[in-house]
Amino acid sequence: MLPLDFFAPLDRQLLSAFCEASALRQQAAAIIAAEGVVIGTGASRIVHPAMRHVATSASMASLAGKLHLSHSSRLARDVADTQAKRPWDRPGK
Repeated sequence: MLPLDFFAPLDRQLLSAFCEASALRQQAAAIIAAEGVVIGTGASRIVHPAMRHVATSASMASLAGKLHLSHSSRLARDVADTQAKRPWDRPGK
């Protein structure tokens, strides 16, 4: 759980944008689950317009990083193990 003073007043716009993007994505996912990714029939078949809101994951990830909502964004660089071996660089693997 985050402390009550985790977000500064300047974070309000970013937090609001994150919440709006999250809500739109959830609503769009529910609509697409019910109606399908493609709507229409015959030659008038199109990708459901709600798909553009499902694709907001990239903007949500960017906002989450700026708001330090992810674990990795809360680690100080000097504390993080930046010299860690990548899984494919480990000996014997």
